[in-house]
Amino acid sequence: MIRLLCTDFDGTIFHESGDSSPISPRFLSLIHSLKSKGVKWVISTGRDRHEVLATLHHCGVDVLPDFLSTVERELYERKGDDYEPMQPWNQICQEVHRKLYEKIASLLPPLEEWIKKNYSSSVLYSDGYSPLCFIARNNPEADQLLEEVKKHFASVPEISLVRNDVYARMAHMDYNKGTTLLELQRHLKIGPEKVCVAGDHYNDIPMLRREVARFIVTPSNAIEEIKERVLAEGGYVSGLASGAGIAEGVEKFLNGQF
Repeated sequence: MIRLLCTDFDGTIFHESGDSSPISPRFLSLIHSLKSKGVKWVISTGRDRHEVLATLHHCGVDVLPDFLSTVERELYERKGDDYEPMQPWNQICQEVHRKLYEKIASLLPPLEEWIKKNYSSSVLYSDGYSPLCFIARNNPEADQLLEEVKKHFASVPEISLVRNDVYARMAHMDYNKGTTLLELQRHLKIGPEKVCVAGDHYNDIPMLRREVARFIVTPSNAIEEIKERVLAEGGYVSGLASGAGIAEGVEKFLNGQF
């Protein structure tokens, strides 16, 4: 029924809390059971590979994903104790982004100056994955910033802004959690009808679609827009938070209860 389980990381299965484990024991028990039946598990995250693996190690997780989809667009397959980049996907992805960022290089300085002048409380920076990232003071400010950045790049339709709460970075529109998951499905030679996906925030939207996965679940702590989208796609909104909520949803799918 399910051959591939794809979960977002922060908020979806990982949630730091002073009174409970960051990753639900119920969720980890489910993963053990699924993997024993041959189901593959992929974590799809905005974090890079080293960050997510370090966090899993810190949490003492005794079961690791078969694949990692990192920074919303790269793919890695577990080989022994390491994760190797999946080619040619990663190479093509990196080249596409290199060309895109070269194309918009001259448009960035005036935009950065404008943001500094009008949104001085926001944090601007660049990293190895985006020449422009920002952290807004709050969600309304993030909404405004996103609209202004979209207007600035109206002449570059292939630009996409990947958002998670008050944080956002740039990417090519063809590379996101949804297209990356579809590439993994091609690699595994399975279709969306055998895929279950779980997410909780804006950057998960591209993969929370029936064209990408037959089974869709979100936890109680997901933002309202995600809950509405999951219901519209015929998915399950759990009354439980984070990993426990994801485990509940997957169990219901497996038992034919939803």
